Amino acid sequence: MRSMMKDPSKTITTYRHTLRENILSTAMHDFIRHGIKAVKMDDIAGQLGISKRTLYELYDNKGVLLLESVKYWKAKKDLEMAALAAQSTNVMETIMTFYYAKVEDLKSTNPLLYAEIVKYPQVVEFFEQEKKRNQEISRRFLQRGLDEGYFRSDIDYELLGMLLDNVPQSVLQQQLYRQYNIDELYSSMVLVLLRGICTPKGIEELDKNKR
Repeated sequence: MRSMMKDPSKTITTYRHTLRENILSTAMHDFIRHGIKAVKMDDIAGQLGISKRTLYELYDNKGVLLLESVKYWKAKKDLEMAALAAQSTNVMETIMTFYYAKVEDLKSTNPLLYAEIVKYPQVVEFFEQEKKRNQEISRRFLQRGLDEGYFRSDIDYELLGMLLDNVPQSVLQQQLYRQYNIDELYSSMVLVLLRGICTPKGIEELDKNKR
């Protein structure tokens, strides 16, 4: 009989895990839609039908919740991108698949999120670490594009990468998101950049994958 009974501790653990996921998903959805400042801990607790005390037991403050929500969102997006990449047949197809997925994400993102997130050092540090972690992946991807003949070999890609690192900061400093949609800014930069680094073969494949 004892073996047939449910383990209460396992039930509690499963509930807490599900609750955490629901909190992170709800919080990130609100941050993306409204920006960070406009989202209150009370709002998140209310949407989930839990007490504010329960929320604070799991996440001490909004800064901690934001960091964990960003990590959760990033891990989810990485899995989605990996699945999309697995369906692509070459580098250019992969790039354009990623590009259109990113544009759709940006269309639903309040630009205040980018303006406000820099006020949270732990989140900024997380993105810096992620950027370093992804550098080797980017190098391999770039090399594949060179090997497949889609990317030009006469470009200093390391220098180009350093220059591009300053673009987001410039957009925020000049508050260009107030004049243009974020997805428009992203499209203008990415499409021009891609055509600039592509060989004629790459441009042909780029145009083929345009929607």
